[in-house]
Order: sequence, then C-alpha cells, then structure tokens
Amino acid sequence: MKTVFQGVLLFAALLIPLGVAAQMEPPMHSFLRADANTDGTVDLSDAVYTFGWLFLGADMPECLDSVDSNDDGAINITDGIYTLSFLFTGGEPVPAPGISRCDHDPTDDQLHCVSYFPCHCGGIAGGACAEGQLCDRQTGLCQGADIPGECVEVPEECPDINDPVCGCDGVTYANDCERRRAGVMKASDGPCDGSCGGIRGIPCRPGEFCDHPAGQCDVVDAIGECAQIMRGCPDVWDPVCGCDGVTYSNDCERINARAQKEHNGPCEAKQSCGGFAGWVCDEGQYCDMPEDMCNAADMIGECVVVAEACPEIWDPVCGCDGVTYSNDCDRIRSRVPKAHDGECN
Repeated sequence: MKTVFQGVLLFAALLIPLGVAAQMEPPMHSFLRADANTDGTVDLSDAVYTFGWLFLGADMPECLDSVDSNDDGAINITDGIYTLSFLFTGGEPVPAPGISRCDHDPTDDQLHCVSYFPCHCGGIAGGACAEGQLCDRQTGLCQGADIPGECVEVPEECPDINDPVCGCDGVTYANDCERRRAGVMKASDGPCDGSCGGIRGIPCRPGEFCDHPAGQCDVVDAIGECAQIMRGCPDVWDPVCGCDGVTYSNDCERINARAQKEHNGPCEAKQSCGGFAGWVCDEGQYCDMPEDMCNAADMIGECVVVAEACPEIWDPVCGCDGVTYSNDCDRIRSRVPKAHDGECN
C-alpha cells in the first residue's frame, strides 16, 4: 500500500510541474522545518496543508521556510511528498533546523518567514525556550520587561570571521554567532561606540590607540577598543608583555608605546640567534641585531616575531639599508637591522 501511495504521489509530481518561489528578502525568524501549518508539530496535517495551499486555494502560509520541507529554496509538491516520506516510509531526515528545536534557516534562499508563533518566547506569557537555546529579542530592544523574542540555538562553536555586532552589554562581538554564544541580546549591527579596527578599519580619535584583546598579536583585522594615550603613567610595577616582545612596567606604558598586549606578566627571555654558531630563529621570526651594528659580523641578535600586519602609525626608524620605515614593526617585517631611531639622513 505504501509503495502504491508513493507511486501516485510521484506520478502527480511529474504531471504537475507547479512551483512557488518567494521574491521577498527573508527576515530572520526562527522556525521548525516541515511544520507547514505552524502548529508546533510535524505530522500528516502539514503535508495536507501544503497540498491544500498549492492546489485548492488555501491561505498562503505565514512562514514559507517551514513549508520548504526539503530545503531546496522553493515550495512545490515535492515538499509535501518529502514530509510524507519522512513520516511514514523512513525517508531522509528533515534538514536544519529540524522538527524539534527552533532556529534560523541556515540556507541562503529567497523564502521568507513573516511569523512563526511556536518559536516565540518571553513576553507577558513568559514562554520559555528549550535547554541550550536563547530567547533572542529584536535588534535594539535592550531595555524593558516582558519583551517577546524568538528561540534560537546557542552555538558551541562559531566561524572565525569578523562581521561585528554590538551587544546590549556594550561589548563588540566578532560576529552574531559569538553574541548568541555569550547569551546577549543585540543592540545594533556593527561595533559598539568606542570600538575600532576590524575589517572596516574603524579609526580612533587623535590621542587614542586601538587596543586589541590580549593574545591577538597575529590576528589581522581584529576588533579593539579605543584607549587614551596618557601624558604620564603611574610609577607602579604591574608588568605586561607587549606583542613587540617588550616587558612594560604597566599597561599604561604599553598603550603609550602603541604596542598590543601579548599577556599579563613579563615577557619570557628572547631566544638568541646569529653569532659564530649561526643560531637560527623559529619560523615566523626574525633575528634582530643590536641597534647601530649595521656593518658588524657575527653579532648575536634576538629572535622577534614578524607581524602579519603593522599599525598605521608614524614613529619612524632608519634601517641599515638606508630606508626610513614608518615604525619598527614595518622594519622587522622587512627583516632589516635598525641603524637608529628617527628618519634616515
């Protein structure tokens, strides 16, 4: 009987090449896939609803994403068939977000979801989400009680991309996935006020330094926070290690030197290199000789990290090749010994 039923449906699919594709940009609403009638469960009535809309003039669904059972980006008879196959003949599982946990559509298509009530949460009714999910409010609704939201998954891991968003906690997150993982509502797209760097290269005001999170010495386009350059620093010993391998007496001294922070505490002793023994540095490092020793042979130097990118600041140094570099980072990237600070004559 099942085989006959499947055959009839497949024959109908061949005879009726009907398809419906939405033309609107898809708003980000969470939903359960294959729940065509949006009652919160996936059963026979969902396939009946799909066929009724396609062939009998029933009302258009409010959430086309939930009707797209096979996640092919279009609504047609195959979606109803896919649901029936899943329910009754051991067919393929329903694609993400699946039938049991609300989330956004991971597929980039032109279908939209105007509303999907079963995934609503919060509000006066105080609906709760499943364990491991976040009741995510509409962007910008940071304050106020009883604000409704939508249940979304809290990811365990996030992609390593910079598409910053500002959280309602005032923190700039590298992307929206990182914000959701932190369980924070979204204030706005883009970095929070005071943030800098990133893919967009957001600058700080004059007299400020774009300070990146500690340990991100080799991260290109990292998001930082604008820190004030001080005229003087307190005479205290609270050492931090800069990404330039220098131990600064405190964080104020490091920021004034416009150096990113590797970690709290003093730097480890640098590895020696060169000399008569010809010691070599590790990959990604450069054997930096003492200043003003351009013509000396068999000098002992120190291994320093070669940065992938350097800050756009003018703090010139003169290389032993007679070239003026915009700062010491640029000189090290060119793997040229330093003649002296300042411009070359």
